[in-house]
Amino acid sequence: MVKGERKQPPGLAEGDWVRVRLVGTCDGGESPHVPAEDGTEGRITAMAPGTTHAYFVLFNGSPVRAVVAGLPKTVLGRHYAESELELLLHAD
Repeated sequence: MVKGERKQPPGLAEGDWVRVRLVGTCDGGESPHVPAEDGTEGRITAMAPGTTHAYFVLFNGSPVRAVVAGLPKTVLGRHYAESELELLLHAD
């Protein structure tokens, strides 16, 4: 490694831009996933290490609209497991 060069951290980090890719075997943790989330893009704004869904993604552009328990719901962001996120751009 060249002096002054930043080593890229393993995995995902706060500030990274990601795309949501839902995994069929995941139940969503504390809150069930909805199909409308798949393919949405956003930025990781918080992390909760040691949990199954450690990355909070704030959606970019339009919020996700869904019907949960019979009620319409607008979702601006939510928690995901690392396996459900596709890295688009590392934060610098």
